[in-house]
Amino acid sequence: MTDDELHTKVIAVLARTFGMSAGKIRSDMAYHSDEKWDSLRHLELINDLEAAFDISISTQDVKTMTTVANVEKTVKKYVANK
Repeated sequence: MTDDELHTKVIAVLARTFGMSAGKIRSDMAYHSDEKWDSLRHLELINDLEAAFDISISTQDVKTMTTVANVEKTVKKYVANK
């Protein structure tokens, strides 16, 4: 999977989880900075990412996934280690 493909897929998962269009997902969007990214949606996001990429994200990494950039970076790490 190329970086562009991974980026597109991560954005699609974020958009689906948060119920918004992919075009509205901003790189500066962060956990609790947007009303759609609350604690419940954060857990849903992790579950949706794990299902979409067939990965299992550690609790430690879940705690660091607080920005769109960190979400993408973490997913990339897991996909590369598959």
